Amino acid sequence: PATPLARMKSPTIESVESISDMSVYPNPSAQDVVHIKYNRNSDQPNERIELEVFDISGKRIITRSLSLIDGELVYDINTTRSMSAGIYIVRLVDGKMTKTEKLIIR
Repeated sequence: PATPLARMKSPTIESVESISDMSVYPNPSAQDVVHIKYNRNSDQPNERIELEVFDISGKRIITRSLSLIDGELVYDINTTRSMSAGIYIVRLVDGKMTKTEKLIIR
């Protein structure tokens, strides 16, 4: 069976333009906290964004439903609780649009 990573759809051109800015930092990280920052112009000031983090095997280890306030989301992940050294995929889902970034924890 396909893993969640294998089933992820690639963002369309429209979704890449709509998700204007996502950063995951520091990356690579040896720190206890990784910051996720996301900005998007929006007609609706308060919206929900889904944040998911997958390990390299495709297992979802973090799922959060977060608020986009005035087009911005800032979220900190405490890596000491749920993430050992390795490669992870951070995915933001904003309606039909998706953005993914690779995260390396040392």
